Amino acid sequence: RERAFLLLTEFLDEAALDFQAAMKDALPNWVGEFELTGEFEEPFRKEIRRAAEACFRFVVKSDARLAVPLDPRSQALRAAVALEESAVQYIFQEQVGRRLRDALMSVLMEAACSEEDEFTLPDLE
Repeated sequence: RERAFLLLTEFLDEAALDFQAAMKDALPNWVGEFELTGEFEEPFRKEIRRAAEACFRFVVKSDARLAVPLDPRSQALRAAVALEESAVQYIFQEQVGRRLRDALMSVLMEAACSEEDEFTLPDLE
């Protein structure tokens, strides 16, 4: 039990770090789109969805119909769910959600405080 949850949390931590890096890399894309269209929220949401789907693909694409998933991350997820589904729900709802929110805040704060033009957030006024 402990090993399954340890593996799952390690995989989720790695995915969250990848998400933060992906959002930092995507920053010029959605800032550029804002500058072209004046629309800020939708491009930002689009980048969040894209990064989350890419970084958490093992969760999004997990298929219960497969006897044994090929991805070891999906195997760890399935084992943890089989052991204690409510604990996995808590991990996703509370811990992963908070971690992703903090990752976004970190990217935005870094951009807002950056002296480099390419990472400076646009003035929304």
